[in-house]
Amino acid sequence: MATWLPCCRLRQKNSNEIIILYNCSGAHDSTMKDKPIDIVFSSDSRYAQHLGVALISIFENAKSSTQIRIYVIDNGIHETDRLKLKKISEKYCFQLVFTPAKKKYSSAYQKMFIPEYFPYLDKILYLDCDIVVMEDIEELWKIDVSSHYLAATKDDWAANQLVLAKLKSQNYFNSGVMLLNLKKWRGDNITDKIEDTVISESYNHIFFEQNAINTVIGDEFIQLDPKYNQLPHLIMQKPIIVHFAGHKPWVHSCEHPQKKNLFQIQKNQSVEMGQLF
Repeated sequence: MATWLPCCRLRQKNSNEIIILYNCSGAHDSTMKDKPIDIVFSSDSRYAQHLGVALISIFENAKSSTQIRIYVIDNGIHETDRLKLKKISEKYCFQLVFTPAKKKYSSAYQKMFIPEYFPYLDKILYLDCDIVVMEDIEELWKIDVSSHYLAATKDDWAANQLVLAKLKSQNYFNSGVMLLNLKKWRGDNITDKIEDTVISESYNHIFFEQNAINTVIGDEFIQLDPKYNQLPHLIMQKPIIVHFAGHKPWVHSCEHPQKKNLFQIQKNQSVEMGQLF
């Protein structure tokens, strides 16, 4: 059984940034021989509860041999909510690192700066908070993105909306699930190019940062099987990740067929850990 270690605060070299790290003795760290799966979310307190559900779904479906490290770009998560998320990391014994957002953008736009926030990583899996993982995530992690900027699923529904708005829509992908090649991003200054697109006067903020990422990346991405990002307009039997993009299950009018899975996770969590959120 893993032993729980007290949380600690680490100060990065040449920076005022404080990283809040929760860890247990059974979790992998950067010194261990086998590299863990690195996953990053971006959240504020409004989405902390949904982030908690996403985390539980990841670890409920992970193989016992799968080592996972979770990073959270903290864009205003209250201390009480961080402690609730800590309880989840304690139950499943994984590294949980909170990195304060340094850019003045909403949580959705913070994903543009992932290569800057984590300069010591070359590859990371970005996930939106409004997802539920249904299977072990290792299969997705093992996809080779060494020759591309990222891997993502096409988003035909959003592309159709862009056609109506007379915006570029060819080979349009969804940015809610992205396997990122951070080394290639840094080498080609992708973050700067995306931010320049966002702040330009002509930028249309429909779908927030997603349009800018698509504009800059173009066709330089690997198209993932939709099972890795089941969007609301897709029907499939065995998705690996369900994404409630635009159809939030906590909204009463939502008729998403998979919303029952999210509420089941919340119910099970309440029984096992008490009402966290």
